[in-house]
Amino acid sequence: MDDSAALAIKELVQNAIDDDTACVVLGLSGDVARTLRSLNIFRRVPDRHFVDRLEDAKRLSKHLLRERSVDGSALII
Repeated sequence: MDDSAALAIKELVQNAIDDDTACVVLGLSGDVARTLRSLNIFRRVPDRHFVDRLEDAKRLSKHLLRERSVDGSALII
């Protein structure tokens, strides 16, 4: 992953969180994980929002959407 891609992801995550939108991170591993973590891109993303499988990401997203519909907050990215 080059620096410009990492910075784009950083901006996307920060904007989502600033807008009270939950982030679900799927399949983060290897060099990409090391690069993004070294930039502290995910410091505000809860550990439980990191998943390894698409099925888990879907399940978590549905759960978060249900939570958001109760309190009126923003949607998931």
